[in-house]
Amino acid sequence: MAIGSIASELTSSEMRASSRFLCRDAASSLLLAHEPRPPPQRPLSRIPATSQRGSTPPPPSLCPRRHFFKLPSLPFGGKRKDYSEQRILGYSMQQMYNVVADVDKYPEFVPWCTDATIANRTSRHFNCMMEIGFHPLIERYNSVVTVVPPNLVRSVCTDGMLFNHLETTWRFSPGIRGNDSSCRLEFSLSFEFRSVLHSHLSSVFFNEVVKTMVRSFLRRARALYGEASIVDHRRPTVVSRS
Repeated sequence: MAIGSIASELTSSEMRASSRFLCRDAASSLLLAHEPRPPPQRPLSRIPATSQRGSTPPPPSLCPRRHFFKLPSLPFGGKRKDYSEQRILGYSMQQMYNVVADVDKYPEFVPWCTDATIANRTSRHFNCMMEIGFHPLIERYNSVVTVVPPNLVRSVCTDGMLFNHLETTWRFSPGIRGNDSSCRLEFSLSFEFRSVLHSHLSSVFFNEVVKTMVRSFLRRARALYGEASIVDHRRPTVVSRS
């Protein structure tokens, strides 16, 4: 009996405790049922865990792209460039020949030419080491120059380190009939760089080089011999350009 009474008492106590818990849970449920609910929230995307050295960078598709140097669009085709023109000049054949054949003076008046050294000179040929500067690039090359006064000055690159091909030709012939202080110029320039980078730069600057080349020699002739005997405002006849 004593043991039964104790068990009964314990059972009654447990039942009373259970009733209290049930009543409290029921009350809480009623309160929660009447409490206003916050609006649903959008799920947050997972953020990659940071490493010890810093935060994980965003994926490449979200990274802004910045181009610090971009070459302009280049024409299709080979790397070789060719240009030739004809024009009537107000200086004699001998005067223009003297200007063009005076190669060691080129750094004084030819744009982009920073040095010219002559060696092994003969009556018809000489060697020339030329230094040219297309900022920020400065390069040297060797060439053989052939001269036939007062008709021809031709320069051909020989070392093959900078150019696959380089040839410049100046031809002078009689100009206007009855005017010995005039001549006809036939000028041609052909080159191909070995380097792709140099080739791209030449494509960018080619037109400027062509426009400036003959003009610089005419300015030199004017400085040495005075004003031209004729004023020809016509544009030179461009024979070929590529």
